[in-house]
Amino acid sequence: LAPYVPCGKEDIKEALEWAKTHCKGVNEKTKLFDLGSGDGRVVIEAAQKGFYSVGVELDGKLMDHAKQQAKAKGVADRVTFLQQDFLEVLESQSKEMGIVVVYLLSAALRKIDTKLDVLWKNGQIIISFGWPLAYNYWAERLKFKGKNFFIYAK
Repeated sequence: LAPYVPCGKEDIKEALEWAKTHCKGVNEKTKLFDLGSGDGRVVIEAAQKGFYSVGVELDGKLMDHAKQQAKAKGVADRVTFLQQDFLEVLESQSKEMGIVVVYLLSAALRKIDTKLDVLWKNGQIIISFGWPLAYNYWAERLKFKGKNFFIYAK
């Protein structure tokens, strides 16, 4: 659905910190899912911040790299990587998702925004790097070093 474009480490830290301090019910038991996790940087950073994190990625090489990085950074016990289509994971594991992170082009977001809307309506938090969802009810639009990210929370 989208090309691999990595998120900046500082962007990830900023978004996770905002969610931890501003979103009701976010704590170390909150499970974070990164849909299209690439090299695992969001998942690993979230694990370092205390979240249990799940990365969903189709590319086997990126997934292998992510697993190696998680082990090297000492968080392999707090992360899981699934080599699956994230559309399938959205269907099968949506109830487990406390925070959902996406970094997709706007055209790819349009394909899943109704599914993300259901999660938001159920009280789950959506963090979208780069592009907003089709809905205009984000809790916060943050700009960090010239980059936008959108946090949808009730």
